[in-house]
Amino acid sequence: MKRVVDSAVVSILLFFLNYFCMLPLSAAPVRILTLQEPPASFTNERYKVDGYITDIVNQLQQRVGQRINIELVPEARAQAEVKQHPNIIMFGISRLPFREDEYRWVGKVLVKPWVAYSLKSRNLFTTNLDELGQLGSVGVVRGDIRQTWLENLGLQNLSLVTNHIQNIQMLMKRRIDALVYEPVGLKFVAETHGFDLTLLQALFVVNHSDVWIVMSKQTPDAVFTLWHEAFNAMAEDGSILKIALQWQEKLIQDMNIETQVIDGILNYQLPSSISIGPVYP
Repeated sequence: MKRVVDSAVVSILLFFLNYFCMLPLSAAPVRILTLQEPPASFTNERYKVDGYITDIVNQLQQRVGQRINIELVPEARAQAEVKQHPNIIMFGISRLPFREDEYRWVGKVLVKPWVAYSLKSRNLFTTNLDELGQLGSVGVVRGDIRQTWLENLGLQNLSLVTNHIQNIQMLMKRRIDALVYEPVGLKFVAETHGFDLTLLQALFVVNHSDVWIVMSKQTPDAVFTLWHEAFNAMAEDGSILKIALQWQEKLIQDMNIETQVIDGILNYQLPSSISIGPVYP
């Protein structure tokens, strides 16, 4: 009798083993994380995750046969999660040399400048990173790539906050001398939270970055390949271009925010009304 029971148990175990081995790759458990980086990703008035890259990722999910809730979390937490666990998708991540081996790179979706801003009333004439490092304090978001990049260049006067709204509030209250952000995100936040951008001046372009969808380094090859190839198919058939054009039109109509579409993706640009200093090499 014991042998019959053991045989039955083995049969059941083999059945489930075969079943899970035959599951499609799209059924592999994946989490999707993003950041509060409007208009690429943000919480809309219906408390849902919205945005240009969000739309790309949602269509990407359809291509691989998944329907996953996108989690909007602080960047420091998102970075910890994606570095500790497999099968995590995160967007949008700036691709810089020191990050090259930290992720698996699914696809490029955005290009944007980083700009140093101050209050016009401060009469600052900062035009490079050396001068920026000599200010009393420069606001950045904790865990944001701009914090890491500036620290790697030796700036020791960074003031850390949890989000870009707090950063702008700190600048308006003269609690910091300058902040580093990007122009489209700045105008989007100003429009939605009532900040007066005429009080600010752009000092100089700090850097430009390419923004990507990534997966955690530990993600198995088969799972990464599924998502990566689906992204490539979207790029080739014009689906990403269509989303970029839709958001370009939406931003200009809803908020008078100018962007460009280059090589099939959105490129943020400086408003033509802003005079900008030299680009740091």
